[in-house]
Amino acid sequence: LTLEGHSREVNSVDWSPEGSQLASASYDKTAIVWDSISGEQVATLKGHTDWLRGVAWMQKGDSDPETGVGSSMLVTASDDKTLIVWDGATGQPLQQLRGHDGGVNAVAWKGDQIVSGAGDKSVIVWDAGTGQQVSKL
Repeated sequence: LTLEGHSREVNSVDWSPEGSQLASASYDKTAIVWDSISGEQVATLKGHTDWLRGVAWMQKGDSDPETGVGSSMLVTASDDKTLIVWDGATGQPLQQLRGHDGGVNAVAWKGDQIVSGAGDKSVIVWDAGTGQQVSKL
């Protein structure tokens, strides 16, 4: 299966928790959610103003109705110094995380926390439910 749809290089990919979808992040400033069986585009995520460097789905079993964190959520990291949390089911942005002084190069999601690393040599741990910084390393 070959997935084609980005107009620039793809930098990062990640499986959805249940494996039925893939997300890809690209220098074309978009992420695409794909059906992993048919190869069809489910959603194109637009909202960043610079290259995307990373994408990560929330892991299965990490959803928490109390905080609003759900298992269909994903996050993208960009050279625009921000991260965007998306609803993977609708493709709608839920919140934008700001706190880095350089392009965000790496992102991971575990439980109710997102962690990001950037060109400003910092690592930030975020509360996924509130979007607030938990710590900056």
